[in-house]
Amino acid sequence: METEHLTTGNIRTEAADSYGDFCALGLQLHPASSLVGSALKLAAQEHHSVYDMLYIALAELRGCQSITANETLVRKLGGKFPFCSLAG
Repeated sequence: METEHLTTGNIRTEAADSYGDFCALGLQLHPASSLVGSALKLAAQEHHSVYDMLYIALAELRGCQSITANETLVRKLGGKFPFCSLAG
């Protein structure tokens, strides 16, 4: 049985292939840096993490739903942010 050894070259090739596959999905990306101010303000107001508030800030900005598996977030803030709902 032949064993493939991971080398830097193999990892680079796999990473490049994965990145290419991701880009091919055609998703619209939005830089977090443009959301940090809003997310920090929301996090302070709601006593919640900036990380989670980045998603809330993005949904507000884009006027879209934020669907998450984070039950704590939805329980805590779903009433204030009705566009935030639980996946499934």
